Amino acid sequence: GSCLRTNAGSLESVTTGPNGQGYLYLYYTSMNLATWLKHVATEWDKELCEKSGGCECQGDDHPNFPFGIPEITAADRCQPEHAFDKETCLRALASGLFHMEVFVKYIEQTLVSERPPTYSWITAKHLANTLKSLMEDPETVTYPDAQVKDSYSQMLASYTDFRTVVIKHLILQGYEGSVRACKV
Repeated sequence: GSCLRTNAGSLESVTTGPNGQGYLYLYYTSMNLATWLKHVATEWDKELCEKSGGCECQGDDHPNFPFGIPEITAADRCQPEHAFDKETCLRALASGLFHMEVFVKYIEQTLVSERPPTYSWITAKHLANTLKSLMEDPETVTYPDAQVKDSYSQMLASYTDFRTVVIKHLILQGYEGSVRACKV
């Protein structure tokens, strides 16, 4: 299908997706959410660096963390130079955002607890569901196992030294990268 526009640029009709949603509406909604979430992650990272006196770490200073913060790679085919594939990319983006839940909640609880809530996780979850709804086969999106989420939460809570700053910084970098990829 196609989207028709008038000379003034107003929308006359919208192509519907596999689940009946208007692709353009969901696309622009996703773009707005991703832009806002990227801004929030960037601001949190700046705040973290200011509070901790900097975020520069040498290679040996990074602790070895037993969990993988989701990130978008070339295999996810979200960039034109990596043989872009809409379905593969949307699956990776939605799954990655769902897998960020425990990390974003950790940041919300530990970094921004002294200010009003930003609802970043709720917004990220909405973005993930929006991206999932644009897929031909949304059942292929993966979710973190409850046991794994609980294990990660316990590990994150157990860190009490300088590693908490590094962990938060790495989480925010991964989160910012994930939501930035949603804007592509």
